[in-house]
Order: sequence, then structure tokens, then C-alpha cells
Amino acid sequence: MNTKFLAYGFAIACTLASCGDDSSTGPSTNSSGVSQLSSSSAAINPTSTTTESSDSKENSSDSNGYSSSSQETSANSNGYPANYDPTTNTLTDERDGEIYKTAKVGEQIWMAENLRTNKANYDDTCAPNEDEPQKAESVIKKFGRYYTWINAMQLCEYRYKWAAASETDSVYHGPRQGLCPKGWHVPSTSEWQTLLDQGPVKKLLSTEWDYVNYKGTDDYGFSLTIPTENSPSASCLLTANEYAADQNYMICFQTNFQQPVKLEHIYKYQATSLRCLMD
Repeated sequence: MNTKFLAYGFAIACTLASCGDDSSTGPSTNSSGVSQLSSSSAAINPTSTTTESSDSKENSSDSNGYSSSSQETSANSNGYPANYDPTTNTLTDERDGEIYKTAKVGEQIWMAENLRTNKANYDDTCAPNEDEPQKAESVIKKFGRYYTWINAMQLCEYRYKWAAASETDSVYHGPRQGLCPKGWHVPSTSEWQTLLDQGPVKKLLSTEWDYVNYKGTDDYGFSLTIPTENSPSASCLLTANEYAADQNYMICFQTNFQQPVKLEHIYKYQATSLRCLMD
């Protein structure tokens, strides 16, 4: 069976079935309508910033030679990564020439489209999955591709063994480029929370998102879309944080529930969408 296709099916099923207890995985909402991510049942604290200090943004590599940061990329005259154009707010992926819209939300700059680089541009031996079903280029352009945590983080040494049994055992120690273009990284749960702190979820949703009581206004140009052409009410994206030795966190926007944002977890060999954040 195609594992990538199954993986995303699991992610959506997990969301719609509210994996875990709602009281532990659902975000609270403050008086400004800002969603607060939480997961008290987590083996690893998803909102911990202890492993995301500024020290981790220095050029470094782990014991296996993998770069833990993309800071070595050249910068343009404005101090941004060379692949980013602040005039047009676009990112040009140097690996395949793909051009992505970006969005500045608060002090963060995010990709405003899901990553769509294919396995010709990275080491796809990191995780034992098959290719996802062939899709029309127009579908890939709009919704992106799916990636497992191991592939997204490019932690190929963990293909047949898992990483974290506790926070101290975690292989995640701050921004990691992974599959992202140079100067960008796989976002953490705390970085997602920073994004959510900017205001109501509706401001992050594409104007195409219109389900129940949620009509996207796309105030920031973040343009979060439905994950596939067949799912109108939920979108799940990878985070860098680990939930357990064999699972990772993902953030799910599910506007058919009272709580529109949830922190869920899936197995590391299962796949979902990815958006990168500028270093």
C-alpha cells in the first residue's frame, strides 16, 4: 500500500477523530482570540524553547555531519538569504528554480506555499516510504508534496532507529534546514505559536477557505489552503519537534471543530505538508 498516501489519510483521520484527549492536545484561546498550543501528555514539551537558543543558530553540524542550521548560506545586501527577494516577497529555491510566495507575519518570514521539491533534489532514502500517487502539476503547485519527519529533517541515520525518548535524548536542538532551501528551516512548535500569537486564525487562512464559521481573510498573505483538493476543512503541517521516540508533532488547522488549531502527533514514517521559516 502506498505509505505516503496512507500517511496523510491517517493525519486527517487523527485530526477529525481528535487523537488524544481534547483537554491535553487542544489549544486554549486568550481574550484576543489567539490560539495557544499545548499538549500536557507529551513526552517532550512541545513549546519548550530550551533547545532553541540563539546559540543553536551558529554554523554547526552534528556528530554525523549533518548541518543543524542553514546559516552558512550567502546573504543579500539587506541581510536576507540570497534566495529571498524582499521587493517581490518571493523565495527562489536554488535546487529546482521553484518560486514561492512568502509572508511576513510579525518578525517572522514564512513560505506562503507548501514545499513541493521532489526527491531528485534531496536524499529520499531517509525513510522507507513509496512515492505518493502521481498528481497533476497544477495540484502539486497549489497543495505541495508530503514529507515524513525523517525526510523533512534529513536525519537519514534514523531510518531504522528512532530518536527521542525524552527531551534530553532529542536530536532536535534548534533550527535545522532539513529539506528547506538554504537560509530557511523546519519550524518548531514554539515558532508556530509565535505565528498564532499574531491574531485570530482567520487571518492566516486563504480566502478560499470557507467552512462552517471560518472564512479566511488572509490578512498577512500566509494563504493557508486546504491540504488537498479532497479535504475542505483541515490542514496539517510538520513541526521539527518530537513527541516520542517514533512520533513527531504536527500542527493541524481544523475549522470544523470548536478549537480551530490543534497539536497532533503522527509516526515519523508518515507524511504531511511542510512550510519553511526563514532563519
